Parts: sequence; structure tokens; C-alpha cells
Amino acid sequence: MHRVLVLGAGKIGRAIAMLLHSAADFDVLVADADNAALTKLQGMVPVDTTLADAGNPGQLRSLMQDRDSVISALVFSANPAVAEAAVEPWPRPSPKPKP
Repeated sequence: MHRVLVLGAGKIGRAIAMLLHSAADFDVLVADADNAALTKLQGMVPVDTTLADAGNPGQLRSLMQDRDSVISALVFSANPAVAEAAVEPWPRPSPKPKP
């Protein structure tokens, strides 16, 4: 299953979450700073949600860490910070030694 992070739970983010959920091939996590928007989404589609500030680089990196893809449904001015968080080097686990 492909793990997707959707940033933004407004009209566009809700539409994206609903589409991905209906495809049944995606594990969807929606993040937003507005708890009311997340609550509204939860009433419409059964996806995971989390309260998060897209302006916080540490929070963004943490949310992205276990996701295969990130979709931004944020206001365009927030996207440079999202892109910067996405391209930062990830801490990779050390390869397991071969027996």
C-alpha cells in the first residue's frame, strides 16, 4: 500500500483525500493546522488526520518520514517550505550486515 501525506484539509485537500481513499490502494494521512477542517474531513471520509503546522520544518520532516508521497493542497506561498523539507537528506537506517 502506498503511503501518502496530504497537506491541507480544505476543499482541495478533502477532495484529494476522498479520491485516494476511494481507490483503496493508499494509506492516507491528512495534516492541517486547523482542527475544525480535520474534524470536518473525518466526518466525510475515514482517513488518518493529524494537527500540524506546515510552516514548521521539523514537523514537516517528521510527517514525511514514513510516507512514500506528499501532496500539497496548501496555499501556494507555503509550498517552498514543503519542497525544502522534502528534499532534505533523510536519516537512513544502516544496512543490516549479511550473515
